[in-house]
Amino acid sequence: MVRQGWPAGNPDRLLSEAMRFRLEGRTGEAVARLRKIVAVSPGHAAANIAMADILKAEGAQDDALAALRRAAEAAPSNPAIWSRFVFELRDAGQKSRARKAARAARVPVALRKRLVDIAEGRSAPVDDIGDLIRQGALAEAWRVGTDRLKSFPHDDRLLNLLGAAALADDDPVRAEEVLRRAVAEDPSSEAALSNLGLALVRQGRASEAIGLLEPAAGRDGASLDVRVNLASAYFRMDRMQDAADLTGRLVREAPADAELLGVRARALTALGRSAEAMDFLGALSEEAGFGLHDVLADAISESNGRAAGLDYVDGLEHLPRDTESRLAALLAEWGELDRAAVRARRLAEQDHTDPRPFRLYGLCATWKADDPLIAAMRDGAGSDRVAPTKRGEFGLALAKAHMDLGDHDRAFKALEEGNRTLRSMIDYDVARDVQTMERIAETWTEDAIARAGSGLEAPKPIFIVGLPRSGSTLIETILSRHPDVEALGETPLVFDACAAARYSAEPAAVAGVAEAAAGSLTPNPPKRVVTDKLLANFLNIGVLAAAFPGARFIEVRRDYRDNCTSIFQADLGAMSHPYAMDLEELALYAVAYDRLMEHWAKVVGERLIRVSYEDVVGAPDDEVPRLVTSVGLEWDPACLSQDAPSRRINTMSVAQARKPITASSVGRWRRFEAGLAPLTRILEENGLVQTP
Repeated sequence: MVRQGWPAGNPDRLLSEAMRFRLEGRTGEAVARLRKIVAVSPGHAAANIAMADILKAEGAQDDALAALRRAAEAAPSNPAIWSRFVFELRDAGQKSRARKAARAARVPVALRKRLVDIAEGRSAPVDDIGDLIRQGALAEAWRVGTDRLKSFPHDDRLLNLLGAAALADDDPVRAEEVLRRAVAEDPSSEAALSNLGLALVRQGRASEAIGLLEPAAGRDGASLDVRVNLASAYFRMDRMQDAADLTGRLVREAPADAELLGVRARALTALGRSAEAMDFLGALSEEAGFGLHDVLADAISESNGRAAGLDYVDGLEHLPRDTESRLAALLAEWGELDRAAVRARRLAEQDHTDPRPFRLYGLCATWKADDPLIAAMRDGAGSDRVAPTKRGEFGLALAKAHMDLGDHDRAFKALEEGNRTLRSMIDYDVARDVQTMERIAETWTEDAIARAGSGLEAPKPIFIVGLPRSGSTLIETILSRHPDVEALGETPLVFDACAAARYSAEPAAVAGVAEAAAGSLTPNPPKRVVTDKLLANFLNIGVLAAAFPGARFIEVRRDYRDNCTSIFQADLGAMSHPYAMDLEELALYAVAYDRLMEHWAKVVGERLIRVSYEDVVGAPDDEVPRLVTSVGLEWDPACLSQDAPSRRINTMSVAQARKPITASSVGRWRRFEAGLAPLTRILEENGLVQTP
């Protein structure tokens, strides 16, 4: 039925069609639909604003301004529309009209003052950007905001909103860039500080976030957001008690804050207090809008067993997208790859602008040739409508699909394009990392370790170190099956504790490391030894050897061509592993790493056990017993078990680590031999691989 007075459709349908045509580049048809709306309802705000956007892009400035004027006059109390109208007048060079419009606007006094500030060029309009973020129109919010930065490059509120848009679009790298500018403009801005801390946490840089947020959180009247983000950073740094203590205080202040409750429940679960987390989350789980089902499922699993956690997850339906996404990731960590793949696929089918479920599906399942989602990934990798970081991630996800289909040329092309996009987002110089490794080697000699030694007899941890994608998860899994071993996974607290002593072989600094990290490295009875698999501790072997005289180190060595190829394929995080996205930088980083490891082999001697990945997967019956006994453990046949591990695995190896030991990945670099030439040339020149 056609509504009376509306030719060929109602306004909502016409507006929807116009928006679709605009996205498809069919601007003429979009404007035609919008004109139909305005012909019947001249003040229709959404239609006029959309028309103004199109007309401005096409250079029809006067017509665009007329559309905005109609929208503003029809919505006298809407700050977003009035702010936009006054700004566009000023931006068009019509400053006197902008001032007149601001002063004549029939709006509340406070808004009129803001309009005058915009007209005078003192501040940017931001209300409409906030509206766009709340509506989920994140790409549009970013476009509008960056356009306004040309006129207001120092507006901290505008910069902060751009950061918020990037965070909402799951792009913390881009968020960090604008939020640092916002903080520089106004160091007292709690909103910008809080958002910057969150951007750092999401990049795996929780230690930096803590350094930023702790001073702000300690001030009288500190915002809830600052303190919750600080608690989240504590959690990411493995400072579980700090996270639990802080959230325990905050929950009395904001008992219904979902982010706060999520951090508190995760921290309690990690501290072995999962029943406590279950109690307060269970009481909330029946309420409409509850989004912490993944956190509750994890607490149930820890308290009542994995089967109970799975039963809870399987009984859930009609969940918010963010909750569904986190549940899919949790299922993958549990090793429930089929269940994770089903949920990830459903998410990918619902939204072709988010690469995360595509990536997760590729980790948990094998792509098929006729899968329509492959075309969606290809579109995402080349679309200007998604953020650059997401385009890069789509490229890496697409590469996995081509690998599954055996099309290695297309796979490598997708890898190159995806990594090139990601690399363009960051400022990085591999020479700085090379210099860092050289400086560490100069600091930590055999004599330096002996002089700075703490003298502690316990604990005696095992540190698994190496490059990413070297086979470390396999080695950790083998050792975790031993009845005396507690596998900690990656413990950032220990790595962070080493920072103060990394370039200083002073006994006092080393003693500080031992004091800060000993508790984390002490096993829970009846276990006798812990493993820590934070691979970047290859930088800290000197510090850790001095702090813990009984510690041993396992370096997993893999053919550098295979190792670097796997790194290049993996989405490891642009800021966490900035060397990984350019083949020459990756090769130079590997060369510097190898030199540092050769240094450690000389200065710590037999405490460093160097394990060949190829040997382990090629002859596990021989190599695994040798590995186990070399770290001071008695041989136990359980270490050769082929059963899938029940522990959580949250690395890129979620699928591989649950399969029997296999040599299928050995020599995989040959599939991309031509494309890898820049990398292999540098590796060969430095003696890291043998020339045929």
